[in-house]
Amino acid sequence: MGYNRTANFNSESSFEGKNTNNSILDSFIDQIASDGGATEDDLYDYYAFDADLAYQTYLLDPDPNNVNQYISVIPDGGAYQSKVTTTRGGMGEFTLGFGGNYNEKIFFGVTLGFPSVRYEEESTYEENDKDNEIINADSTIDFKALVYDTYLNTSGNGVNARFGIIFKPVEWVRVGASIHTPTYYYLNDQYRASMRSAFGDGTNYSLDSPEGTYSYNLTTPFKAVGSVAFLFGQNGMVSFDYEFTDYSAAKLDASDYNFSNENKLINKFYNDVASNFRGGLEWKYQNFAFRAGAAYYSTPFKSQYTSDETDQHVISYTGGIGFREKRYYFDLGYGYSTKNEYFAPYTLSNEPVAGSTIKRTDHRIIATMGFRF
Repeated sequence: MGYNRTANFNSESSFEGKNTNNSILDSFIDQIASDGGATEDDLYDYYAFDADLAYQTYLLDPDPNNVNQYISVIPDGGAYQSKVTTTRGGMGEFTLGFGGNYNEKIFFGVTLGFPSVRYEEESTYEENDKDNEIINADSTIDFKALVYDTYLNTSGNGVNARFGIIFKPVEWVRVGASIHTPTYYYLNDQYRASMRSAFGDGTNYSLDSPEGTYSYNLTTPFKAVGSVAFLFGQNGMVSFDYEFTDYSAAKLDASDYNFSNENKLINKFYNDVASNFRGGLEWKYQNFAFRAGAAYYSTPFKSQYTSDETDQHVISYTGGIGFREKRYYFDLGYGYSTKNEYFAPYTLSNEPVAGSTIKRTDHRIIATMGFRF
């Protein structure tokens, strides 16, 4: 029986830049158009967390030339865009495991996992006409700024299983394989949003959305792992792992919605053959053990949809030292990893949206102490 901390979501990120082509308001208009249009009375029912907020704060107006469509007070871009995002929470997993062996040659194990998720995200997105360049078709409207705040809380639980086997053909070789079943999550989202606008004549508007909630299911991809290890007597060991994952197999589902379009996009953009590699070594000297390792996790996205700066592969290096006595032991480990991420604040169906590239570097220190009785 055990409990593992499997993810840490605590972070803060920000970006800022001038967008001379479009605005987040264009993404609201784009969504309404792709849905076939909406009357002003329909906006609250279908777009209460985005387009209706913009409409009620005078950032969107009905299009006089196109029924049930809308125009923006930022028609051709030109605003400085910024966003600050803070996330909190993590993932953990309770495990129940069983293992055994046959004739000290074949070792097997089964683990049931019960993961839990807690994710909280707060973001503030802004657009400002710092250079006083934005010109609206209606010259009486002088846009100055908009602020769009969003909040999301996701929580839930899941279940999975792992099966593994290790074969020892000779004393100094270990060959292993394992299967990780998909994790089946039941998740619940709670969310809200607000919009504030400011204009050159001194008028300001603000509106809060209702409180939203939605429950759904997430099925993660399965994993298959192959491993081999070579032992050097009682002094050391070298091991290698290869992991295969089909990211395109992830699925969303709900009792009142089948997520058909979203699942098609997952299948389109995510890799169906993703390979991860890990290697490590340990060397013992008297009561001390010295360890080092490296890992490469390939991008989850298909190559035609990424670039060298945005493919989100992860490279990780680890090192550690341990001390052993008959009644106690102590280990100290350090991990370093790098990852390129790409973030666009919104998407448009007919034109690209400028985004930001983030190089994320993580440093982790882990200490373990144990006592034997």
